[in-house]
Amino acid sequence: VEGEQFTAELLARVLSVDESAILALLNSDLERKHRLVKAQSIERKGDTFLSRYRFQHNLFQRYLYNNLSAIERAHLHEQVGTTLEALCQTEEDLADTAPQLARHFAEAQIDEKAIQYLYQAGKKAVDLSAYSEGIILLKNSLQLLEPTPPSPEKDRQELAIQLALAVAYQATEGTQAPLTLETWTRAYNLSRQTGETLQSSITLGELSIHRYVRADYQGAESLANQSRALARDTGDPLLIAIGHWYLGLALFGLAEFARAQKHFTKTTSFYNNPRQQHQRFVFLRGSDSGLSALAYEGCCLWLLGYWEQAQDRCLEALALAREFNHPFTLADVLTYAGSLYHKMKGDYSTQLACADELLKLLTSYEGGVWHGTILCFRGDALAKLGLVDEGIAVMEEGITINKSDHTSLNLTIYLSSLAEAYAEKGALEESWAALN
Repeated sequence: VEGEQFTAELLARVLSVDESAILALLNSDLERKHRLVKAQSIERKGDTFLSRYRFQHNLFQRYLYNNLSAIERAHLHEQVGTTLEALCQTEEDLADTAPQLARHFAEAQIDEKAIQYLYQAGKKAVDLSAYSEGIILLKNSLQLLEPTPPSPEKDRQELAIQLALAVAYQATEGTQAPLTLETWTRAYNLSRQTGETLQSSITLGELSIHRYVRADYQGAESLANQSRALARDTGDPLLIAIGHWYLGLALFGLAEFARAQKHFTKTTSFYNNPRQQHQRFVFLRGSDSGLSALAYEGCCLWLLGYWEQAQDRCLEALALAREFNHPFTLADVLTYAGSLYHKMKGDYSTQLACADELLKLLTSYEGGVWHGTILCFRGDALAKLGLVDEGIAVMEEGITINKSDHTSLNLTIYLSSLAEAYAEKGALEESWAALN
């Protein structure tokens, strides 16, 4: 019932028989004579040994399962789910077992528990950057939740699911995708209905990023200020730090680098123990705002003339992002502390190396949201290093991708770089068109 793999203790509890009898059966007739199952491993959970077995072929499991009636299946799924819950001794155990628990309680038609465990499994998948898997689990959770009667508890459950879905859509579809905006907006409305100030602050902040990526920096600043005001109301230092980051982004887009740097510094001053706080940032909004603030602060310091401090911030951000290896965060840091910083510095070889590192990351990372941006920085570096025609082609591809995604952020940088490359080639009409 559990699938290809199950434990002796689990089977003994479900069948209400002595575990020694189950072990004797598994280790003798079924394994040696009938070759249905094979001993797999043994592990200790607290004071209990768990002997683990696997079906020799999933056809055996499928045949046995399909020969159960619907009533028998529901009954056994409930027993297996309840037994698995009892075997989970910690929150971590429950989180690890959540996908199995969700399946068993869904098949047993115990929707309340199925919704809970589908959400936990989906949220964990999103936190681990397994976005496609997370989206499937979270959408299944929403589907089960939908027919339940309206209540404040239902709204709170949906809010949690929508927040996790929004993070996954933002990473895979992009900040500007209609699905992303629709999900963040739904989450914001639910947070207002339920009076959840923390979630209202986060959703307003993420909606400000939507404006930021559209290059609507005034709109981004307005929403970021509202988000920061709500963060102050909560008194939560982590949320307040993220609020400063939201506002810093908007001010960076407005070229108010001194003001932006002050807000990024307030975020990074909270980020005094990166190894501990990294997971807290990721859990709350799907990415590490502390490392992002460090990267942006480095860019601000360079533009303000504090070159040595800028280098220190960018090198620190890159080192930590590579160490933590959270894909979305690493992509953000490679873009700003990597490619943009080294472009401003005139170190085009390192700019290209950072772009290539990000392209390599994108081959194993589900989120293609950075693709157009990094092609623009890569093409610029190629052109500056003498490969002008190749650089122009790569930049134009990146600009096309960003325009199709309605991403206007940094577009003036990319068009200026394209104009320089055309001028270097002697194609002055194309250069003038890019400048216009």
